[in-house]
Amino acid sequence: MKLFEIGDLLVQCRKRTALVDSNLLLLYFIGKYDLNYVGKFKRTKSFSLKDFAVLQQLIRSFKHTVTTLNILTEVINFAGQLGEPAREQCLAKIAEEIKLVPEEYVPSTLASQHPYFAKCGLTDAVIMHAASNKHMVVTTDFTLASLLEAQTIDVINFNHIRTLYYVS
Repeated sequence: MKLFEIGDLLVQCRKRTALVDSNLLLLYFIGKYDLNYVGKFKRTKSFSLKDFAVLQQLIRSFKHTVTTLNILTEVINFAGQLGEPAREQCLAKIAEEIKLVPEEYVPSTLASQHPYFAKCGLTDAVIMHAASNKHMVVTTDFTLASLLEAQTIDVINFNHIRTLYYVS
């Protein structure tokens, strides 16, 4: 996606729902739990506090956010890699947060029939199915973003947003 197209997509956010991919949803939950873990936890080490702030602002710009069981499973598994007592405290915070996010269910049997299932796996196939003509996907996964674009499903590659914020 070209940088000038991101601005057009952001204008659409207010009318749309976001489907946030696992690693970014993990960043969001970790940041909501304790900002000190954002750059230190192995699963969010590639992100900065600025990235968290930008992601938080981006998520707030959407009408609302939805998720899937598969995304939440990945997020919980990743957050579960925190050491104690942070693991238990973070999972308790995530439990509070997920009450606020509607969950869409896509059966694995349906997702596994997606043409790109073998290329991208179950969670991404679920994302493609759930997002189809309904939600704008927010991800840092270049392959997933490319496959979504090929299907004309709206997607924001968060790495492009990060680039804009670091350039300005």
